[in-house]
Amino acid sequence: MDGISIRLHLEPEPRLFPGPPPVAHLGFVPRKRERVERVFSTWNFSLILAGQGTYRTEAGLDRVRAPCVLTQWPGAHMDYGPERAGWTELYLIYPAGTGEQLRRSRLWPERRAWWPVADPARFLAAAAALIELARSADPLAEADRIDRAAELAVVEARLGAAAAPLAGAEAAVAAIRARIESDWRRDHDLDRLARDQGLSPTHFRRLWERLVGVPPQRHLVQLRLRHACRALVRDERPVATIAAEAGFADPLHFSRRFRAFIGLSPLAYRRRHREALAAAATPAP
Repeated sequence: MDGISIRLHLEPEPRLFPGPPPVAHLGFVPRKRERVERVFSTWNFSLILAGQGTYRTEAGLDRVRAPCVLTQWPGAHMDYGPERAGWTELYLIYPAGTGEQLRRSRLWPERRAWWPVADPARFLAAAAALIELARSADPLAEADRIDRAAELAVVEARLGAAAAPLAGAEAAVAAIRARIESDWRRDHDLDRLARDQGLSPTHFRRLWERLVGVPPQRHLVQLRLRHACRALVRDERPVATIAAEAGFADPLHFSRRFRAFIGLSPLAYRRRHREALAAAATPAP
């Protein structure tokens, strides 16, 4: 990885083989010295390949050291950068509308704004391959390969993520999440739980949604609906009984929420999965 910077604008390039989220912009800065303080409208990965610096998020100020990955997301104020000696950064910028796709593919981390890479060999090799593609004679024609090489670089970073304990506000959100998930039938006073952990309700909800991906009340409803899914397949009790057990007093409201979440009515879900289980249990002729 030599000292020549790269900046590619790939967003308008057609993809012949759509698959992973399309990279809108790619940049390689071998001696980055400036600090970034801004609000982004995009979903970004900053792959720090060499050097060290700091990253300030809602959870506080962290010292970061390569190899590691920093993330930036729409609407949040970001403040990060290298120490005076600079660092080597490969950044990937994804369009604003790709957040859900990044989450579905599990490329986007749910719990951490940054993480150290525990096993750097594969990560650095994937980053080097991506930089080589970006330096090809016609890099814009390589958009499909760049998308996949970028995906691989992030996957290698995610698979090799060092297990760092949560701290500060992130640990507080994790504690509230554990409380809700251990007692999901109960209607929790989320504002009180937040204050008990030293968080304002507004800060709690903003940080929860970034870490978990959905608002806390929706997460609780989804826990209840997943329980109902298991119960519908496991036994023959009426839908109204299962709805009440899952915390829904009104069976009609339960059916509407179930259909919106699963895409089928409760009875259709029960029938489809019962048929699938029966077919799996039938010996082949």
